[in-house]
Amino acid sequence: MNNEKALLYLFVSADEHRPSITAPFLQHGKVCATDGRNLIRINAALCENTYPETVNDRTPPNTETVIPAPTRNEKLTQKMLSDAFAKAPEKEKDRTCPECGGNGEVYWHYHDRDGKHYTHWYGCPVCEGTGDISGYKPITCQFTINGCYLAYGHIKLLSNVMKYLEVDTLILRHAEMLEHRVTPMLLGVEDKDIEIVIMPLCPGEDIEEITIL
Repeated sequence: MNNEKALLYLFVSADEHRPSITAPFLQHGKVCATDGRNLIRINAALCENTYPETVNDRTPPNTETVIPAPTRNEKLTQKMLSDAFAKAPEKEKDRTCPECGGNGEVYWHYHDRDGKHYTHWYGCPVCEGTGDISGYKPITCQFTINGCYLAYGHIKLLSNVMKYLEVDTLILRHAEMLEHRVTPMLLGVEDKDIEIVIMPLCPGEDIEEITIL
């Protein structure tokens, strides 16, 4: 498969506290990659490389438990994503942290009980020192697919998945927003044993909605 590594590493976790999902792994005959929020599973026969069943000597979580049953069969195209993305305010696309200006640090002030004043450059609490606002945190708008709420990061992820798979269409297999909880969204690729699971967001208050499907 072309772009196999790039595709899988769209999904792996960068969290050192979750070492079992920081690389792709083999499970149930499928190559899997997840960050704990989104997941891709590809039939191992479609992959050129081989992958271990453990990551950092740890067993990854059972991905079977988060795959919803297919209930739909609708096309989600690259054009739909591009059109929706074009409607988003520029502020949504600029993920530079407004508090630290992108440098990851802010100037802290503190007065102790004796009235002494302290200042220090410390990691920004808004972006956790990264300099960027997470793509999964809405700023001005959210995108909807069958009533499920997605963020900027989801749209970029799905767009990149299509790019690396060299397709312009994914198949929406399941998307349902229950009254009291968010459920996983399932997408696939026509005529290929590939599953993509996206965990939507809860709807934000006073945030614009941009409908994709």
